[in-house]
Amino acid sequence: TAAFGDCSQLTRVTFPKSLWSLSGWAFQNCVKLDNVDLSETQVEIIWECVFQGCSGLTQIQLPAGLTRIYSKAFADCTALKSITIPAGVQQASTKQIFTNVPALEKIIFQEGRESINGYAFFDTTGDVEIIIPQSVKEFTPQTFFNRGTARFVFQGDCPKIKNNSKFLGDVTIVYDPTTKGWDSCIWKGQHPMEPITNP
Repeated sequence: TAAFGDCSQLTRVTFPKSLWSLSGWAFQNCVKLDNVDLSETQVEIIWECVFQGCSGLTQIQLPAGLTRIYSKAFADCTALKSITIPAGVQQASTKQIFTNVPALEKIIFQEGRESINGYAFFDTTGDVEIIIPQSVKEFTPQTFFNRGTARFVFQGDCPKIKNNSKFLGDVTIVYDPTTKGWDSCIWKGQHPMEPITNP
C-alpha cells in the first residue's frame, strides 16, 4: 500500500533498525524526499514502485542484506546521482528498475557478487560509470539498457559473457591489464577497450 505516497512535503524519513519490508508504492511521488538511508535496516526486498517519482531523491543507502529490487522501484528518480548495489541483490526482473534517472553518474556493484545477470535492470540516459568488482565471473550486457555514454570498469578477469553478447549504446570497457582474459575477450573489436591507468 502507498503508505506515504504523494506526500509532497515529506523531506526526510528515519527508518528503524527492525524494518524488514518496504511495500509497493510506499513513497511514490514524494517529490521532496532527498535522502534515504536504509543501511541499518533488515530490509531484504524493495517492492515495485516504492520510490517511483521521488524526483528530489539524490542519495540512497541500501542495506547489506538486500536480495531483491522489483520493477520501477527507482523509476523517475531524476535527481539520483549514484547507487551502490549490495552483493546479494539478484537481477531477475524483466522490467527496468532504474529508469528515467538522467542524473545517474555512478553505479557500484559491491565486491562479493559472482554474476551480473538479468535484463534492463538499469536504463541509463546520461554519462555513467559502472564499477564491476573483481568477484564477478559471469556477466550479461543486457542488464544495462544504455542510451547514453557508459564506462564499464572491470576490476577483475574478463568474465564469462552470457550469450556472447555485446553492449547496447556508446560503451567503453576499462580493464586492469594485470588480470586475465582481456586479449581474447569477445568485446575486443566491438567496443573501445582501455587499461586502467592506476589499477
